[in-house]
Amino acid sequence: MEGGTVASLKKLRLYRGVPQPLSATVNDVLKTLWPFKVCAETEQGDCTKFPLPVLARDYDGGLLGSYTDGSPAPWLPQTGRGVASYHCSWMVLHALSVNGAEVLSEAEQTAFHEAILYLASHFECKVCRSNIAHILELYGLPQGYLRVDYARWFWRIHNHANEHTYATHSPSQQQVDDPTSPSTMADRRSDMWASPDYFHPWFMSFSDALALWTIKAD
Repeated sequence: MEGGTVASLKKLRLYRGVPQPLSATVNDVLKTLWPFKVCAETEQGDCTKFPLPVLARDYDGGLLGSYTDGSPAPWLPQTGRGVASYHCSWMVLHALSVNGAEVLSEAEQTAFHEAILYLASHFECKVCRSNIAHILELYGLPQGYLRVDYARWFWRIHNHANEHTYATHSPSQQQVDDPTSPSTMADRRSDMWASPDYFHPWFMSFSDALALWTIKAD
């Protein structure tokens, strides 16, 4: 558009999250890896009921309902640990790989691989999908039957992903607005691979990750 001109814009609905046709596949993977008690068909109480519902989204793709306000989600065990403070694919993967039996079954190993390949093709963030695909080319899928090896794999690639985020290699809006800062609006969201500067480096040690994602029974 030329400066000073006016045009109407059409806002398209933003589709995000798990598409309904894929929800059955996602639920099968999650149910296989779930580290807590799964409810029997008619069972209620301290257990997780599958299938999990697809999270509702608003027009801009934001979560609807009580998924992000700290309220207990209706499908999680109501024991204090079943509180949905926020929804994030990384959160789910870390929780699944850190909690549960030390030795994985063949089905669990396959399910972890399916979860990773699902994210490589369906992650909401296009940059994240590409990053995971490149990580798979670099490291391959986690192997073996020890859960800790899968926890370490997810920890490693999450740190790798954070290395390639805009937030790591770009100044914040507050820094741009600071009159004493050399950063300008042209530096915001600078190309993350072309900018070697670390404005906000982020790294978590494996011990801290284990402490963060281990869910202790009541």
